Amino acid sequence: MSKYTDPGVLQLATHNLKQGLPGGPAKAVKGLGGPAYEATGAGAAGIHIGVGKYIAYITLTSLGAPPKSAAPIEPIAKTLAAELKNG
Repeated sequence: MSKYTDPGVLQLATHNLKQGLPGGPAKAVKGLGGPAYEATGAGAAGIHIGVGKYIAYITLTSLGAPPKSAAPIEPIAKTLAAELKNG
């Protein structure tokens, strides 16, 4: 997670949220409290989310079968977004 104090750098980081995710194409995720993208592939699933001055990166990696979706980490992203928004 990163906190940005420079508005221009925050705008760029928010614009680039869908970059750096594992594997396949990033898709927008709604209902997490801010702009968010997720993707699955290469033995991992990830979500990038922006809330206020923060950008958070959550990744689930697997030593066995790769995750089929980012659904297992969506509740973590939602909780984190709520905490950042409130605090």
